[in-house]
Amino acid sequence: MRFGNTAIGALTVVALCTGAWLLANGSETNAPPQPSAAEGRPDPVAGHTAARPLPPSPPDRIRIPAIHVDAP
Repeated sequence: MRFGNTAIGALTVVALCTGAWLLANGSETNAPPQPSAAEGRPDPVAGHTAARPLPPSPPDRIRIPAIHVDAP
């Protein structure tokens, strides 16, 4: 029984320390990673354009007779 109490106590201390660390460092804000210039949007003025978008696809119809589903 002593080992169980020790394990519970150790886990409680770890949880409290983790919570304190999160409270102390959780308010720090870091900027998200920024894309490189190669990943940026193309410049339409310079003549560099992206690929044409795909045409819209027709909607699929789903029918599952076993559970009475008939959805567009």
